[in-house]
Amino acid sequence: MPACCVRRFLAAALISWCAVIPNLGAQTPVPNYDKANKDEIHAYVMLIRLRGDLYSRWKATGQWPDDADANRVLQEHSKYWHEQLRQGRALLAGGMSGDYWDNVALIIFEASSQAEAESIVAADPAVKAYVFQAQVRPFDVHFLTNKFDVAQAKKPPPAKRPELGRRKPEAACCFTSSVPCAAHC
Repeated sequence: MPACCVRRFLAAALISWCAVIPNLGAQTPVPNYDKANKDEIHAYVMLIRLRGDLYSRWKATGQWPDDADANRVLQEHSKYWHEQLRQGRALLAGGMSGDYWDNVALIIFEASSQAEAESIVAADPAVKAYVFQAQVRPFDVHFLTNKFDVAQAKKPPPAKRPELGRRKPEAACCFTSSVPCAAHC
């Protein structure tokens, strides 16, 4: 190929490349999220563990135990924390996905004191019925993301991660199930 053709080809390629470079950033903007909360939130965390006999039966068989009382109480637990969410007290709730030995879940919520926090947890139907063992500890929230603000809600939801561990029945609360309950998940 003559040198003049190579130069023309390279010049055309360089011009095309320079035209593409500024548009690369425009096609994939980098999110710019920030804190949703202005100040640190002094809250409490409820660490939850499923009662030992239910957990053992579930793990031994791979099936959620057919325990009508436990299932009823778990539904009441979901309603209770949905009400705490509605009142602005509950900040976050969730459980570990997968097949982990510690079977832990947590709820982060606001209360005016340790005594009030313990009272809120003690009133949880699943704690009262000993379906859950629970601990209450102070928990400082340094920031909450503004990623989920209404302005951001126009974006499509992120892809779901693959299912981990064994599935449990839909009747169970999300703290013991990979299927979210309608109440607060």
